[in-house]
Amino acid sequence: MLENRSFDNLCGFMRVSNPKINGLLGTEYNLVNPSNQNSEKVVVSSDAPFVPDLNPGPGHDVRDVKIQLYAGTPDELTMGGFVYDYSQQSGVSIDQAKRIMRCFSPHKLPVLETLTKQFVLCHRWHSSLPGPTWPNRLFAHCATSGGFTDNNPRQFEMRTIFENLSDIKYDSWRIYFHDSPQTLMLRNLRNARYARFFEHFGAFIRDCKDGTLPLYSFIEPRYFSVLGSAANDQHPDHGVWLGEKLIADVYNSLRASSQWTETLLVVTWDEHGGFYDHHQPQATVRPDNNTSPECDFELLGVRVPTLIVSPWVEPNTVDDTLYDHTAIAATLKVLFGTRAFLTKRDEWSKTFDRNVTLKNSRSDCPTTLSPAPLSAATSLHTSMQGALSQLRPPTELQRSLVALANEYAPEQSRDPSSFLTEIDAAHHVHQATTKLLSA
Repeated sequence: MLENRSFDNLCGFMRVSNPKINGLLGTEYNLVNPSNQNSEKVVVSSDAPFVPDLNPGPGHDVRDVKIQLYAGTPDELTMGGFVYDYSQQSGVSIDQAKRIMRCFSPHKLPVLETLTKQFVLCHRWHSSLPGPTWPNRLFAHCATSGGFTDNNPRQFEMRTIFENLSDIKYDSWRIYFHDSPQTLMLRNLRNARYARFFEHFGAFIRDCKDGTLPLYSFIEPRYFSVLGSAANDQHPDHGVWLGEKLIADVYNSLRASSQWTETLLVVTWDEHGGFYDHHQPQATVRPDNNTSPECDFELLGVRVPTLIVSPWVEPNTVDDTLYDHTAIAATLKVLFGTRAFLTKRDEWSKTFDRNVTLKNSRSDCPTTLSPAPLSAATSLHTSMQGALSQLRPPTELQRSLVALANEYAPEQSRDPSSFLTEIDAAHHVHQATTKLLSA
């Protein structure tokens, strides 16, 4: 699960090669001022760059997403407020705000493009609520956010898919992470007996090679740029190239593994990150009795790209089923027989195992994938951006990870607003995470 990309931003122009995809015609637009029908139209384009992408990142809390979806209308989903909402962010000019409509040409994203052509693209997979990272990732693990809609650490004690799996077989899951597993927001997972289930990404490569992957693996990207390691989460200020490489590394390791023919890989994003998408979110069911003054949990969030990758699926398939992140828990229940649904939302959800239709596993799946080659100039620019990001103030997401680290390492707690650079925040989070997981 990567960060902050809408379906149209990454996959909208893939419609050119496959008209079945509910992507972009190239005529979609937002008005600079949606309340003035005579204001400038900003039409989607296919010229989004690797880096710099958007900095500062677009807003994507509940208030921002409401503006993006409704564009000031009382109850009509127009999808017309993306440019306007970004233009209201401090320090963002109108010209900068127009960049929210820039999407990627497929040739820039050969890993995604190849996976789309070779496996299954779900073009009606939505984030679980119209809001930011934390609640959407909570839905992926718990089928609820406990009624919360922001990125603040709390005592999240909801039952998770990990505990459901442990009930079946104790050693049945792993969380592979790069720098700081955001999954540690789940208080129950901080239990000492689960510490060994958190391993660095290198262990995923090892386990693929050794054929020792568990029933379920969850892979978290790198959220911070620090020293020689640039963030690969695809957060707007980090660009997309390193995220493409991460997806390729995961696929290549699985493809070479003896467990390849037993594997179903899901590649998805937590939420849209404020990027434009033309497709209206759909109605859903409330997961539980938890409520929020900002959100009734009866509307899905904006679409995100999601791929279902396995030698047991038909190539070049477009899955038209309506999904959200709780499809993960629902599908695990089907595949492994977990004993109960987590909430009403995963009970409502469709399952994506419907795509596993072949009688024999395919032998024609690509053996390796590679991101687009970078020109010397782009490579230098990418490197400079990674270096500069270490000296920038932490993003909202990174500050929330600092706040989380404070929660599980209170003895070294520091005010998240006191960190002046990303690299300092990264060191603080790393120390706290290492101490917790090695205890």
